[in-house]
Amino acid sequence: MPTLHPLWRKARRVCCERPTPTADYQPSFHSPWLAAKECNHKDPKQIPYADAGYVRATIKYPGAKSSAEYGTLILIKTTYVHKLPEDLLGYKKAHPAFPDESTADQFFDEKQFEAYRVLGFHLGRQMVTDNRDLLKRPTG
Repeated sequence: MPTLHPLWRKARRVCCERPTPTADYQPSFHSPWLAAKECNHKDPKQIPYADAGYVRATIKYPGAKSSAEYGTLILIKTTYVHKLPEDLLGYKKAHPAFPDESTADQFFDEKQFEAYRVLGFHLGRQMVTDNRDLLKRPTG
């Protein structure tokens, strides 16, 4: 798993994404949309939103003597959050598997590409806004 290499090097910041698996894989990390789908929601407006499209964790490396030697891990996952454009709700209604469509299909049409681009832009902007402290160059 590529995420392990920065951890072995005791990287100060590690950011990785959790890709959507192929259709035959049983996911262990569900987005609210996938969980809602399993609950048989028909109207996308009734599906609960996540607070963020990422989780942030502190990495406490063995032998670290202070928090200055800790790292930060951010795991990103495509999911629906508050304040997304209405266009995405419409796309979701027409494509129930979005944003958890299989990565086996590499031929996205323009609407599908744009839906993922807009979702990624909003999730990325939220992550950067919420984690401005990580934009500073680490000391030491």
